[in-house]
Amino acid sequence: MKHLKYVLMAVLMVLPFVFGHAQTKKTVTKSATPVVEVLYFHGPQRCKTCVALQKAAKELVDTKFAKELKSGRVKFREIDLSSKEGEKLGDKYEIAWSSLVVVRKQGKKEKFADLTDDGFRYAVNNKAKIQSILQQKITEFLK
Repeated sequence: MKHLKYVLMAVLMVLPFVFGHAQTKKTVTKSATPVVEVLYFHGPQRCKTCVALQKAAKELVDTKFAKELKSGRVKFREIDLSSKEGEKLGDKYEIAWSSLVVVRKQGKKEKFADLTDDGFRYAVNNKAKIQSILQQKITEFLK
């Protein structure tokens, strides 16, 4: 009789785990929707090419990605490297001077592409080319 009492107690202790587990639904969480940030870094003084690059990038984001900009899936940020935030982000992305960087954030994952070389090559004389390159990268990162 004494052993039966212990067996019943053990069964009663285990039952909530068995039935509780059986009733638990597995929820599949979707991975977070990617967010793309277009970061234009600059110093306190900017040359003609720096200004042209910033304008071309901002114009593209404002026109081609207006819907995504409004929803927050795409963001454009102008960052002064001489500010505390600018120094911190410059270190993170290894930026030391005027630059154009596209960042894809999805959950805790992040990747980025530095488009600075193309930006300086095309911003003044072929704005459409740098905008095309930037548009392709944003579109790729939104997937």
